[in-house]
Amino acid sequence: MFCLKIGAKEQSTLIDKTTKIEKSDSYLKAKKHLELMMKKRDEKSRELFAASQYHKKSRKKVKKLKAPRDATKEKVKKIKSKLSATEEEFTKCADISLATNDVKKKKKGFKDSLQDLVNYKLCVD
Repeated sequence: MFCLKIGAKEQSTLIDKTTKIEKSDSYLKAKKHLELMMKKRDEKSRELFAASQYHKKSRKKVKKLKAPRDATKEKVKKIKSKLSATEEEFTKCADISLATNDVKKKKKGFKDSLQDLVNYKLCVD
C-alpha cells in the first residue's frame, strides 16, 4: 500500500475541508439517503431470508407427504381394480339372473303344456 506523507499544515487543511464537506447539505442528504437505502436493503434481506426458510420448510413437508401420497395412489389403483372386477361379476350375475328367469318361464310353459297334454289324454281315454 502506498502512503503519502503530508505535513501538519496540509493535514490540518485536509481535516478542515473534510469537516466542511461533512457539514454540507449535499453530503448530509447523501448520507441520509444512503442510510435509508441500507435500512431498506436490510429489511428486504430479512424478508427474503424468512421467505427462503418458509420455502425450505415447505419443500421438506412436500417431501414427507410424497411417500404417503404414492402409497394412497397405489391403494386407489387396487380399489379401482377390485371395483371393476366386482362390477363385471355383478353384470355376469345379472345376466345369469335374467337367463334364469327365462328358463323359469319356459319351464312353467312346459309344465302348463304337459298338464294340458295330460288333461287331453285323460279326456281322450
